[in-house]
Amino acid sequence: GQVGRYIIPGGVPMLKKLIKHEFKDTMRLFIPMFGFIVVLTPIFSLMMSLGSQPYNENTADALSLVFGSGIIGYCLLLFGLLIVTQVLIAIRFYKTMTSQEAYLTFTLPAKTGHLLFAKWLVSFVWYILACGIALISMLIVVLIATPITLSEIIHGIGFVLQTINLSNFSALILLGIFMLISLSFSILMMYLSIMIGQLVQTHRIALSIGAYLGLSQGLQIVISLLAIPFVLIFPDVIDSVHVVLLLFCLLYGALGVIFYLLTYLITAKKLNIK
Repeated sequence: GQVGRYIIPGGVPMLKKLIKHEFKDTMRLFIPMFGFIVVLTPIFSLMMSLGSQPYNENTADALSLVFGSGIIGYCLLLFGLLIVTQVLIAIRFYKTMTSQEAYLTFTLPAKTGHLLFAKWLVSFVWYILACGIALISMLIVVLIATPITLSEIIHGIGFVLQTINLSNFSALILLGIFMLISLSFSILMMYLSIMIGQLVQTHRIALSIGAYLGLSQGLQIVISLLAIPFVLIFPDVIDSVHVVLLLFCLLYGALGVIFYLLTYLITAKKLNIK
């Protein structure tokens, strides 16, 4: 139907070309950043490992400085990876869909649905890669900077999953699906916020940021208010981690679809290139 055409648009050859072009253009932004993480992670890990070695009065200050610098540097590195990934995704969408560069974008023989779907898919892949690199980076830090072994890490993860009732395979699958839906949802919320911001002539970036904050905070409040009566009416359901994860998957999935459709409608009907 019409909704399906917006979510997964037709014209596969054109869609493939758009995805390929989007990957090519964004690769020069993300690959250097990921390479930066790969190079600096072992350096900061070694600094933390060196700084945590036994020391005497003569080396105490120097090793403390090395250890502190390693921790601070790595935290900034990891924080920067996730934040910069979001910022790059937002800037890329803003420049190619609402600024002067958008004139070139919309001269392509592609439908609005093609453009949005290609941008969402490529951003989604980069977001997943950024999260994956962050997890691998943290694993490297633990293995290099601490005496903890890989088998101990695996055992610890298993213990945590058991404690929070996620050791079941089906629960893990649901958790993985929920995480993917959450990543997709955050991208679509950024896209919608940017398209809301471009509705005005001035202070577009400020309005986009305000829309993003308003949507995120508003949804948190609404979900919290809805959760209270649900917990009171169905207290036994909350004890099932499967049901909770499934409900969140459905909720965020539905919101993601709504955000996508709203972004599509604003882009198709109210685009205001400046």
